[in-house]
Amino acid sequence: MTHHFREDSWPQRIKPQIDVSQVAMPFDELAERNLRFGEDQSDWIDLFDLCSTESPAGQVVLPDDVVVYMPENYQPTYAYPLIVWICERERDKWELLELMPEISMRNYFGVCVSQERAVPATNADGSNAASLQKLVYQTYCQIREEYNIHTERTYLAAVGQSSPTALNLLLTNPDCFDGIVTIGGQFNKSQLPLAQFPRLRGKRVLMTMRSHEHGVSVADTVETASILHSAGMEVATRIYNEADGVSSKMLSDFNHWMMNCTLETVGA
Repeated sequence: MTHHFREDSWPQRIKPQIDVSQVAMPFDELAERNLRFGEDQSDWIDLFDLCSTESPAGQVVLPDDVVVYMPENYQPTYAYPLIVWICERERDKWELLELMPEISMRNYFGVCVSQERAVPATNADGSNAASLQKLVYQTYCQIREEYNIHTERTYLAAVGQSSPTALNLLLTNPDCFDGIVTIGGQFNKSQLPLAQFPRLRGKRVLMTMRSHEHGVSVADTVETASILHSAGMEVATRIYNEADGVSSKMLSDFNHWMMNCTLETVGA
């Protein structure tokens, strides 16, 4: 494996080991205080500040050029959520993985799978959905061989034009993923694959919209969210006064939403 770290990423982040059993605040109380969406974050305590330091955050290259974002202070005994980014081109994966530390330095593993790398298929709609699904599964299995990934906390994510593709991947494979975050993108409500309707209940969706995104209708996205909600999915929407790009506010909300999902899974 090849590790890629910023020069200042490791020495400046070393923290002394702390015995978690000596922490006065119980985990449940700490998690509840931290994870209430949208509240003031000034007094938040990072759960991973209570852990020993074992590794820096950075990108790790596995065989077959699978690039993985590894969180800071990786703890092999803790099962991490995994964020699977879907992108159009192979070159886009580096840019998307650079968003991971802006979402959280320590909370999640991340990987990016490109549609360009998926072997073309002869689907009726001209897409390569089947080969993309296979590539995502192979990538997931490869990461799990190396790291402790939670089997019930795998989330898709996409930006712009890749958002509909990622959503369709979730809708056609609900047993493989626990939810999705989309940032922008144009959705066609009439082409949503809902054949797996009964198995979509409880899947979590965060649809973020950019109010000034060129060629994208906020109304269509809202209507798509409404259809997903009617299928029993837990849908949240956010609208940002943006035209393009991914703002720090979007990524902050992404993290808070993910942490809420994690807390709900723990409490289930």
